[in-house]
Amino acid sequence: MNVFAKTAPRPCKPFRWLPCALAAGCSFSIAALGQESTPCPEPEVPDPLDSPIVPDPSDAGPAETVPIEKALVGAWKFSKRPLDPGDPVITSVNRYSEDGIYACSIHMEFPERERTITIAGRWTVEDGDVKITLTQSDAPELYKPGLIFVLHDARIDGERLVYRDASGVQQTRFRIIEEETQSEETLEPAPAESGAESDQPRE
Repeated sequence: MNVFAKTAPRPCKPFRWLPCALAAGCSFSIAALGQESTPCPEPEVPDPLDSPIVPDPSDAGPAETVPIEKALVGAWKFSKRPLDPGDPVITSVNRYSEDGIYACSIHMEFPERERTITIAGRWTVEDGDVKITLTQSDAPELYKPGLIFVLHDARIDGERLVYRDASGVQQTRFRIIEEETQSEETLEPAPAESGAESDQPRE
């Protein structure tokens, strides 16, 4: 026996050849499993550079926050139910304009009568607090000109204005959309008087 005689190439073993053929998309017959075959082609590996890049939401950074000076502009409604039977139901609409003018109408509904009060003034933002100084009032016995009240730690949460009152109690007002119906006289309050008194009005 000539051990140096040229031998034929060994075919792929069926159970080793079958997976690579399927991966490479080869077509074959059962009879071909016992015949000589050429080496199976290597399956194609996708290039990672060709894969689409999906952005990471965390890379977008925090959402832009609108300053309270801009977000506050508009009209906000506040409602308060009475704690005692003789107290009125109070509903107020507070309007903040871009030029710092503040106007508010307060409707009080008592068991046997109703009353509406109109006040006006100027508003500013100082260290996250909304400061309102009254300059006009048609009910000076309740809201006299020169009165100052503050919305502490005011923030806009969607369509809500959230703040703490002078007692530290959290209050909420809701944004409303209304037509411009206020007269220029109401929206043009007189300059604030010197020696303004600081107090928290009743709402």
